[in-house]
Amino acid sequence: MSEKNGSTHGGDGVGSGQVQKRKRIWPYLLIVAGVLMVIGGFFYDVLFAGIPYQDPTPAMEKSYALHSLIASVIRWSGVGAFLLGVAGAVLGAFRKGTHPRA
Repeated sequence: MSEKNGSTHGGDGVGSGQVQKRKRIWPYLLIVAGVLMVIGGFFYDVLFAGIPYQDPTPAMEKSYALHSLIASVIRWSGVGAFLLGVAGAVLGAFRKGTHPRA
């Protein structure tokens, strides 16, 4: 046991307060990352897929389909990250209320 902070980490300076703070912040980071991914997916869609061509060649159709799919995956991954972050924040709020105060 370290004499500095009373932990068994060997005095590396990581206390339980810092660990708890990190546990509380990850849902909000996921929420922000999810929103940024959704916005990024829309930008990717506009910049690379764009509006479908009126009479595309087969190569243009393939390119549009590929870039549209990539944009969709980015957007839906962002939605998933956002929902995971919201679920984590809600569960964290409920868990916080169930811990006894020391």
